Amino acid sequence: MLEQLLDLEAIDSQRFTTRNHQESFRKTIFGGQVLAQALMAAGRTVRNRPVHSLHAYFLRAGQVDSPVEYWVENLRDGNSVSSRAVRAVQEGELIFTMQAPFTNWRRDLNIKLSRRPTWLRRRACANNILTSTAITSPGSSVILA
Repeated sequence: MLEQLLDLEAIDSQRFTTRNHQESFRKTIFGGQVLAQALMAAGRTVRNRPVHSLHAYFLRAGQVDSPVEYWVENLRDGNSVSSRAVRAVQEGELIFTMQAPFTNWRRDLNIKLSRRPTWLRRRACANNILTSTAITSPGSSVILA
């Protein structure tokens, strides 16, 4: 059931549609379903990067009896981050918007760590630093993770 709900049909490389939203007890689409489908649509336009976070707005209720189109806009494809904006449209009305950056933060963290002095790399790996921290060494400026 979940795979069917998240399976989107490609209209073109930046537009996707859903097949059906049949639920027996509701006339409106569950918001989490719209969000999950929008995230799937955005993810299909990005290669080898998982989603980092997302910011979404539910603008109006979607109806279960008509398909939803997801329009993905490529905002940026950089060296470490890809950003996407998604609009969910049903019967010509905007029902949902979302922005999501995609990044491979573990790979980027390893690159940042590899550019540091050896003693600092050992300390960061030993402490398993995954958040921003300030570390100073005698006679040097602050180094941010």
